[in-house]
Amino acid sequence: MPITPNRTITPAARLAALAVLPLATMLAAAQPGQPTAEQAARERQAREAQVAAERAAQDAARAAEQAKSPTVTLKFAGGTLDEFARALVAGASNGTVNVVVRPSVSKAPIPPMELRGIDPYTAAMAVSGLELPDGGRLSVEPMGDRRGPILIVITRDDQWDRNRMAMAGRLPGSNPRSIEILSINALAPAEWASMPDAPRLPIETVLSAIETAVRAASPDDPAAEIKFHKDSGLLFVHGSQDQRTAAERAVEHLQRDLFNAAPRRGQSQPTTLEIDLAASRPEWVIDALRAVFPPDPMRQMKSPVQATARDGGVVVQAPADLAPAVRAIVTYIDRPDSPVARIDTMAMQTREYQQRVEELMREFATGGAREEARADEFNRRSAEMNERLRGA
Repeated sequence: MPITPNRTITPAARLAALAVLPLATMLAAAQPGQPTAEQAARERQAREAQVAAERAAQDAARAAEQAKSPTVTLKFAGGTLDEFARALVAGASNGTVNVVVRPSVSKAPIPPMELRGIDPYTAAMAVSGLELPDGGRLSVEPMGDRRGPILIVITRDDQWDRNRMAMAGRLPGSNPRSIEILSINALAPAEWASMPDAPRLPIETVLSAIETAVRAASPDDPAAEIKFHKDSGLLFVHGSQDQRTAAERAVEHLQRDLFNAAPRRGQSQPTTLEIDLAASRPEWVIDALRAVFPPDPMRQMKSPVQATARDGGVVVQAPADLAPAVRAIVTYIDRPDSPVARIDTMAMQTREYQQRVEELMREFATGGAREEARADEFNRRSAEMNERLRGA
């Protein structure tokens, strides 16, 4: 069992605190008349004694008040909120703690904990903010005066629920129904927007995908109204924010997938180029082609030009209409006086210079060590000679 500190003031301590005040008054009144240095010292001592007496009285009153206040000591093995509330009441030191648990959270799971000698309000706050199985939070509301019977109410945090619903767009009035107008001409073009070589999807497939996405976004909300205007290729979606967003996202994904799956308009068939290199390294060419023909992360498309290294050259996969541009870039980089080659030559010279400096530093360190060894040997022989001369 934990040991609770004894805050009770002994009678002897009370008498000692009360005895200081009369002594201070007697010292102040001991020397009437013109104050001398001795009297001034006594008065100062009297004032200090009076302050000490008042402080001791305040400490005694505070200790007495704390002794009356209940504390909680408990070892809770885990369980429901109801069980925790009963343990909290049973663990109070003087039985003046009352805990009310709202029925909506009475079965909430509470983890194990151990509390020693703390006030009931702090003990109850140990469960404040704990997450409920449905995503809610517990709230602790202390009531009453700490000097009298204590009442603690544990309930559900309604403000947390409102904030969570507002962020999810489910709070009444936070997710109003409105209309969104989307063009699906890039997926199923209208007659005026269609082109012979443009990729397309059946209009039934497009509408079915959008309707499925809208239903999955807000299954508990009223159904959205979806209308397709065939002559213009426009889609009208009337519903909540979640439903409108789902329709927009479905159209974006379909457009991206259709664009990636079909050859781009005007793009020729892919071809393979095997290019030998005379002065450049394969990684220079690969980096340059990647910089000139970058991927498109917004549309999740890779670069139309893909290059890999091989012995003495590179292999490039590119559309036939881009092959001349690829060869021109490789020729520019592969010439001996190209900027890339000059930079690499300078880097190689710098590395050689650094290696030579490191060799010289090692030689210098080795020579210094040899000279130091020679000096030590000379000093040793000189000392031996001096010893011999003194012995003679």
